[in-house]
Amino acid sequence: MCRKMTASEQEQGYAVCECGKFAYVFRAELLRFKPKDYHGELCPDCDQWTCSLEVVEPVKLR
Repeated sequence: MCRKMTASEQEQGYAVCECGKFAYVFRAELLRFKPKDYHGELCPDCDQWTCSLEVVEPVKLR
């Protein structure tokens, strides 16, 4: 994915992958409640190391 980040993506701390199941996380605080053994996942569509939206979306940033 090569495009400019939107204002809403910057505010939420991640951008959703093209497949809609993964996210590119750029704010570490989103990962503080992840399972200890979770280190991300390889998106099968874009071949980038990402995080599952199931891990990222429940965390709300201020």
